[in-house]
Amino acid sequence: MELPDSPGEKEVDFTASGYLKEATLQLHWAIQPVSSVGTTLAVPESDFGHTTLVWDSEKRSLVGRKIEENNGFRVGLNLESFVLWFLDEDSRTCSDFELKGKTLVEARAWVAEKVREQTKNESEVILKNAAYDLPAHPVADGAPFFVPDGQVLSSIADWYDLSARLLEHIRGNEPRASAVRCWPHHFDIATLISLDSASEDPENARSIGVGMSPGDGSYGEPYFYVTPWPYPDEFNPPPLPHGGHWHREGWTGAVLTASALSAAGNRESAAAEFLEVARKSLR
Repeated sequence: MELPDSPGEKEVDFTASGYLKEATLQLHWAIQPVSSVGTTLAVPESDFGHTTLVWDSEKRSLVGRKIEENNGFRVGLNLESFVLWFLDEDSRTCSDFELKGKTLVEARAWVAEKVREQTKNESEVILKNAAYDLPAHPVADGAPFFVPDGQVLSSIADWYDLSARLLEHIRGNEPRASAVRCWPHHFDIATLISLDSASEDPENARSIGVGMSPGDGSYGEPYFYVTPWPYPDEFNPPPLPHGGHWHREGWTGAVLTASALSAAGNRESAAAEFLEVARKSLR
């Protein structure tokens, strides 16, 4: 594994799980300037969908909302190279910004300047900051980004690529499933299947969330999840395949971790079966 060039004030955990957590946290912060473009310029949506990103398998990138009023430009983050991309209406790269050794302030300034140039704004563009809390990390306090390990970054990109394929397949078979999106708050990629009509009380309308988290406070590794809303008071679920289990602390849902999935012969088919069984159980 490569050693980081600039850990700043942070003491780095050089274990495999430590590298994964470090990479995930830095990527989570790195997508915030991407999300801020949609937050600032896209037409607001009630579910905050204008702040989300989508997975581009060809570019191995999470890409923000297209700004239609300004020739359809977009901003994205390549998860493997740790590079921000400014894309034109045809998704061609117009400019890029390597995050390694740069600060979050510098990244935001680069994105803002590119937006100013694209929109032909004579004054400085002020991008809106996220209105939610993010996991603590030194980059939030001015430390530069660094690349913890290229193999770890590639592995995280693989998880988003696999998840996007599986979730798009589910969406194709679920008429009431939402678009597959990466949410900048939790850094998960997911679709939401509505079970009640749009006229129902949105706070209590039944739904099933299906997605993948690259790791968070619940699990320190990537995991697939299937969660019901509202959470049931009483629940006697059936067993889940391929080492999946039911999570009940803090939230309710089916979980299949990367370590459990590693024992499967075909990771994609095993994950697909888990997601199908969990969805049927929650219905």
